Amino acid sequence: MLLSQTGGPEMEPSPSRALR
Repeated sequence: MLLSQTGGPEMEPSPSRALR
């Protein structure tokens, strides 16, 4: 999961997080 690499789905499950 990309979210896990960026900041974590628990912090901010937004599409922007995945892209960054």
